[in-house]
Amino acid sequence: MPMPAHRPSTTTQALPAEAEVEDNALRTEAQASDDPDPALALPPAAESDQSGPRLEPQDRRLLELYLLHHYTTVVAPLFPTESGQASQRPIYSVEAVRLAFQHECLLAAIFAVSSLHIALEVIEGRVTYSNEHSLDVEPGQARGGDLVKTHPVPAALSHVNMRETHHFYLQSALQFQQQALMAISAANAESLALTSILISIAAMHLQESSVAYRPPTQYLNLSRGIRSTVTAAHSMSFHGHILSDLLSADRVKYTPGRSDMDVLFDPVNVGPFAPILEFQKCLTSAPRNGPGPVFPGTSTPPEIQSTLSQTVALVGSIHAAFLRDEPPYQLSRRVTAFPTLAPAAYLSLVASMHPCALVILAHYFAMTTPLARHYWFFRGVAQREVRGIAGALPTEWDWAMSWPSKVCETGDVVGEGTDEILRQYGTCAGMGGGEVECG
Repeated sequence: MPMPAHRPSTTTQALPAEAEVEDNALRTEAQASDDPDPALALPPAAESDQSGPRLEPQDRRLLELYLLHHYTTVVAPLFPTESGQASQRPIYSVEAVRLAFQHECLLAAIFAVSSLHIALEVIEGRVTYSNEHSLDVEPGQARGGDLVKTHPVPAALSHVNMRETHHFYLQSALQFQQQALMAISAANAESLALTSILISIAAMHLQESSVAYRPPTQYLNLSRGIRSTVTAAHSMSFHGHILSDLLSADRVKYTPGRSDMDVLFDPVNVGPFAPILEFQKCLTSAPRNGPGPVFPGTSTPPEIQSTLSQTVALVGSIHAAFLRDEPPYQLSRRVTAFPTLAPAAYLSLVASMHPCALVILAHYFAMTTPLARHYWFFRGVAQREVRGIAGALPTEWDWAMSWPSKVCETGDVVGEGTDEILRQYGTCAGMGGGEVECG
C-alpha cells in the first residue's frame, strides 16, 4: 500500500499533568502489542489479501485515489457530526484528510471505511447512497425529500473485492496505530483520535456469519479504545483544534451530554428495563447452544449485578433520548458512544456469553434500527445481532427479546407497539420459566 514516508516522531513532547495517566495507559497498551488481546484480533485474512488487493501498481494507485475521492465526496459528509448540524469546520471530509497525508494510520483507516461503504452499498456495479437510507427505497427514488443517488464503480476496479480491501486496510490501520501510540504526542494526538473513531466504524461489520452466534467483541473492544485515546489526545491539543470541536458539539443544547457520567448512569434511567435486572437477580441460567459458563445460585453476585445495573442505566439513557425526540445525528452519537462508556466488566460478561449481558446488548443494538435510515454504517447491524442473540439465549429469556425484535421489525424505538411490550415486561419476567426462587 503506497503510504506517505512519514513515521511517528520518536521524540515525545512534554504532556500536561492531566494527560499523564492516559498517556501512560496508551503507551502500556501499545507496548503490549506483541501479546495482543485475542478479542482485538481480526479474523484470519484470506491468502489473497495478506498483502492487499492483488493489483498492478497503476491499478493500486487508482484504487486508493478512488477510495479517497469516495470518502471525501460521499462517506464523510454522511457522518453525524458533518451532516446533522451547521458545522463551520468539516472535520472528517477536510481536516481528517489533511492529517491523513501526514499519518499513515489515519490514511489507512479512511481507506478501510471507504471500501466498507462501497462493499455494503454496491448494487450491480453501482454504489448507492443517501442521507435518508432505507431498505425499502430503490436507487433513484425519493424518500423524505432525499434522492437515493448512485454512481458506478470504475470499470478498472470492478473486479476488486471490496470486502477483502476493507479487511486489509483495517488491519493496516490497526498496525500503524499501534506504532504511533508508542510515540503519542501533540504532533500525532488528533490523528490517533480520529483513527480510533474511524476504526470503530470500520469494525462494526467485522462479524462473520456462522452457525453459532458470537458477540461482536472486536467492535466493542476497538470502540472502547476510543475513550482513552481521545482523552489523552484532547489533553494534548489546544482549544479550537479538531477534537475540541468534536467534543464540544451540542454540549449545551442536548443534555445529558455524553460525558455527564452521573446522569448517564443514574439508576432512574433503568426505568422500563428494570424487569431484566429483577429477573437476573433470581435466575440460574446457562447458554443453550453447546458448552458454556453457568452462573449458578438463586442470586447474582453483587459485582455482576452492579455491572449489569450500570449498563442497563446507560442503555436507558439512550432510550430516554429517543423519548425526548432528539435529532438523528445526536442519537447516533449517543449510540456510538455506548461501547466507550460501558463498564469494562460488562464487555467481559458479553464475551463470556452471559445471558443477561446479551439481552442488554440486544436492547442496545435494536436502537440502531431507525438510525440505519440516516447512517449507512448501522444498516443490518441490529437485525444481525438481535437475531443471533435470540438464538443463543436460554428459553427462559425469550420474553426479554420481544422488545428488541419488535423494534427491528418496525423501526420504532418509541411507539404504541413497542411501548406496550415494555409495559408488559414485568409480567413477562414473572413468567420467564427459569429456576426462579425470588423472595
